[in-house]
Amino acid sequence: MVSSSDKECCYIELENHYENIEPSSSNKTPANTDGVVKDKTVSEENKTTNGKVNGNNIHEVEKKVDEIEIVPLDEEAYIIPNSPEQPALKNPENELIKAIRNNDIAELQEVLKTGLDAKLFLKDVPKTDFTEGTDKVSLSGFKLLEEKENLTYLDFAVLMQVSPKFLSSMLDYALDKSPEFEPLLQQKQFNFNSEILSALVGHETVLESIWNNCVQRNETDEKLSVNFNPFKSPSPSRDMKLLEHLVEAENGELLYHPVTRLYIQLKWRKIRT
Repeated sequence: MVSSSDKECCYIELENHYENIEPSSSNKTPANTDGVVKDKTVSEENKTTNGKVNGNNIHEVEKKVDEIEIVPLDEEAYIIPNSPEQPALKNPENELIKAIRNNDIAELQEVLKTGLDAKLFLKDVPKTDFTEGTDKVSLSGFKLLEEKENLTYLDFAVLMQVSPKFLSSMLDYALDKSPEFEPLLQQKQFNFNSEILSALVGHETVLESIWNNCVQRNETDEKLSVNFNPFKSPSPSRDMKLLEHLVEAENGELLYHPVTRLYIQLKWRKIRT
């Protein structure tokens, strides 16, 4: 025997064998959430004319409903597998530090694929953020900057002695992705200006703008002042690094720039005295 609610579903199921059964006017069989009904056909004599059920045969229909067997559904067929858990997003800044420590361009490219903000390369970061987890051998380079509290990611890359290709990849990405990076770069004073700008020898217009900004006119007496920031390095042995790269790149425009020529003349005088 089945309950009255099951009977109601079965009435609708039997609708396939009748032109119309009241009170339902639907010709579609709703889903049976309690089980699958094994169909038992009704004889032709129970069919009606004019679209109405023969009142004398209603009890016969109820009897047929009582004889219907309810077969439980296979629950396993309706199990929806859980979607795989997505890996947690890693901190891109930590991943960048890791790539720099390892001098691994492949790791760097993975970090850059996340859409890293290029202006991060110019961000002044507490030196302790870089020293924590860095091996003692690499830490020896930090002695050059004992008085400095902050470093940029580009300064850190120089301290870790990354390859020129690694440093160039960072700068190429920044100049390509962020229109704001170049004007910020022109005004930025790094701890390792000479080494960092050496990685820009392929961007002549960028370097030329930096060179031009080295010349300032004093508004009061109209005298010109020149700074040599592009050539600065905390290590005296590295202050000619940028000039070496310009010579290797055969960058005549910058080699004959007034700032470069004046720097070489002063350097030569210092050596002779």
